[in-house]
Amino acid sequence: MTLWDLLTIAVRRWYVTLAGLALTGVAIVWVMQAPPVYFAQASVVLLPPESAVQNAYSDAPRSLIDLAGAVAASVQGSGGDASDVSDRVTIVGEGYREGYLVRQPSVGSQWEYRFEDPVLEVQAVANTPDGARAQMEHALDTVQDTIDEFQDEQQLDVASRVRTQLVPSEPQLSEVGGNTVRGVGLTALAGLLATLAVLGTLGRPRRKPGRSR
Repeated sequence: MTLWDLLTIAVRRWYVTLAGLALTGVAIVWVMQAPPVYFAQASVVLLPPESAVQNAYSDAPRSLIDLAGAVAASVQGSGGDASDVSDRVTIVGEGYREGYLVRQPSVGSQWEYRFEDPVLEVQAVANTPDGARAQMEHALDTVQDTIDEFQDEQQLDVASRVRTQLVPSEPQLSEVGGNTVRGVGLTALAGLLATLAVLGTLGRPRRKPGRSR
């Protein structure tokens, strides 16, 4: 079936074409009016104890890195499994509009995880600025509580405990509204293709029933 055939069918089946264009228009309006979300991101850096007395989580070069991995696996968050998300994809890019994510950044490739720094990446998203701040605060509290629980098992005093540092010290919020032009373009293309598919189906010649003997 050629493009000219589709155009002929579109004119002949004008009501189908009109319905397809109307539905596409509604979808475009919905995409353009989609409310933004608010996104916050920070890093929790694990530091060795202040005293010279080390513990099981800081007595070797990779101990802090392993502790960060254990915390990430224990916390994760309401934004999905941290190990299944690429470091280049944010929680917003995954489609979440509310929640938080805690993961250990990997410096390896897409097919190989490699962790070289005792760092935890924390992301939070919500529909309002206050909601995003609350999600971030809850995530950071959960991370600190988990680190404390691991060290409570060792019965360590304050001076012998692993410390944490937040970078930046005050997580900044950013409004994420998405790429409206791209969204409208993809929606319009999808609506056009769907309409053409329906018209193509309606334009196929029907088989004549065979004669019975």
